[in-house]
Amino acid sequence: MNKNTKNTVITIILVGLIGIIFFKILFSFLLPIILFVVLMSILKGLIKGFDEDQEPANSELLDNYLNENPGGNVVTITLEE
Repeated sequence: MNKNTKNTVITIILVGLIGIIFFKILFSFLLPIILFVVLMSILKGLIKGFDEDQEPANSELLDNYLNENPGGNVVTITLEE
């Protein structure tokens, strides 16, 4: 084998190994972290709502209803044997 041929083969092997190591690091470490952060941001948006300044439309009606009847409609159920 010629010296240039050996250098070319060694260069191809090293580039292949560096590529394999790069993709292993990318797919086993960085990609799961990125996917986890994206998933958490989507879940946070679904739980809190994507519009931060959005308020429930019927909050005043609910507050007034709770203040008018504090414990007025209580039903007790007793079991007889």
